[in-house]
Amino acid sequence: MPNELGKTQGGRAKLRPRLVAADWDYLVIVGWLALLAVVFVPLRLAGVRPFDGLGTVGGDLLITALTVLPVGAYLIIGEAGRHQATWGKRRAGLAVVTTRGARPGAARIVMRNAVKVLPWQCGHMGHRTQPARAPERGRRSSGTWRRGVLPPWVPGAAGS
Repeated sequence: MPNELGKTQGGRAKLRPRLVAADWDYLVIVGWLALLAVVFVPLRLAGVRPFDGLGTVGGDLLITALTVLPVGAYLIIGEAGRHQATWGKRRAGLAVVTTRGARPGAARIVMRNAVKVLPWQCGHMGHRTQPARAPERGRRSSGTWRRGVLPPWVPGAAGS
């Protein structure tokens, strides 16, 4: 039976409050991405292209610095703060605690959030290296990844 915070007997929050918290946190993330768009889309439309010519590594670092690191910082700062929760978790009545109900250490908070944002970072890297070319004549694009685009450690990538 859940308590007032939606936690089950084992201490883990039920699925619904966790999904509600994730939705609120995604709203914050979308707000950040919208702010980036408000700044950079008009610049690009005006012909200002300060990041052209960075190359693959430079582009990956830029994307990481503008998107992944701020989102990771939001998650880490929120969970390490006095409320032990991001804005979304607070709105859903949740807090980040250990299995014994204590405040988690900084290393644990950093690791749990690194696991959350690492797939996002890998997705950026894969998208950035995908060749931008039209499908062959007479064939429609399937919208799937092409061989040789994914990093070599991903199953199905070139060489695996």
